[in-house]
Amino acid sequence: MQVNERKSRQLEVIDDPDEISSLIMTRLASRNKFIKNPFEKIQVSIREYKPDKTLDLITGPEFVPEGNSVSIYALLESFIEINLDILEKIDDGMFHCRIASIYKAVSGRRDLRFKLSDDQAVATNFRISRQALDIGLFTIPTSIKVVLDQFHSTNSAMSDIVKVDIFKNDDNVLLKGVKKSRKAAYIHDTSNPADYSPEDEDFLDCGSLFGNDLNQFIKKNIEKGYKSILITPILYINEAENVIPFGYIQLVSKSEALTFETAEKLRADAARLVERIRDANTALLSVRQEIIDISKGGARLKITDTELKKLIPKAQGFIFDIVFKLEVPVTVYAEIRSTCTDDNGNMIIGLDFQGNSSRKNEMKRFYSYLEPMERDYKAKLKKSIGK
Repeated sequence: MQVNERKSRQLEVIDDPDEISSLIMTRLASRNKFIKNPFEKIQVSIREYKPDKTLDLITGPEFVPEGNSVSIYALLESFIEINLDILEKIDDGMFHCRIASIYKAVSGRRDLRFKLSDDQAVATNFRISRQALDIGLFTIPTSIKVVLDQFHSTNSAMSDIVKVDIFKNDDNVLLKGVKKSRKAAYIHDTSNPADYSPEDEDFLDCGSLFGNDLNQFIKKNIEKGYKSILITPILYINEAENVIPFGYIQLVSKSEALTFETAEKLRADAARLVERIRDANTALLSVRQEIIDISKGGARLKITDTELKKLIPKAQGFIFDIVFKLEVPVTVYAEIRSTCTDDNGNMIIGLDFQGNSSRKNEMKRFYSYLEPMERDYKAKLKKSIGK
């Protein structure tokens, strides 16, 4: 079993012998301790700790270690992880071990995480990208290229030259300026230097972009017979609401000046094009998946759906609904923190909640559903510790 940690905890080592002894013998003595296992909680206890950092670990007969080491964890004011080398198997569920390392989290988990049953809440209505857009690769998925080609074919008569493409590494100065600024370049009259620096701040200042090379750029445009130039970036917004400038629409007129109204229309066309791209690149899956545990800041899900298991490894995160019993669904965006696969082929994913949908007071409603469950869990936890 291998866990793919995308976002690791910040840990610091504990190596002082007195601190280790105090931790094992006193501070952790009454605390619940567990095998570090993403699938199930296996509680353990420690006996016979000695100054040479050896101890006896009691796991119960059902536990079978993978290899000659095991990691356990506990929660104090922060997360504690103890990595052990197994020196000897004393009996089923009993191992003589030596401490290899101990770490504590630099900061504790923000919120208490607790288990949920299927009748309390489920995850559903997953919205996840089929392909991640990486502008550093200068390539796009076939499904998105088809959308761009269709747009170009439908709008090829908009001007003398119409180009719809992605930004590339060898792009010229003007295209690089559009990509970096995320602004449209609008040059009403290529022969007029003043038109390279429009007063409207929503447009790229091409005059400043070219600086001392502006006259040379004007000369090239005139030589090519370009009367007017308009370039609008295609700004894709992913599930995490990150803006990705991956492509552009370019109009070049040789016969008449492109108007401001044309520039505004092209920006609207680019926005509609992004919606088509999003539709083509987003999988909508209404399957119900188990929430293993949850907190105000994140959750663990068991993924059994075949399509989701294919898409999640390629995604940074996704949007989904949490449906609490008899309540209106809560829509959240979550980043994928970790992934692994259990013995039955199910994918176990750790998530960090990074935001919510545009619905008003969405997270406030989420907290209102969660807080009573959290209080019940704390009460049960205190009761079990008291025993």
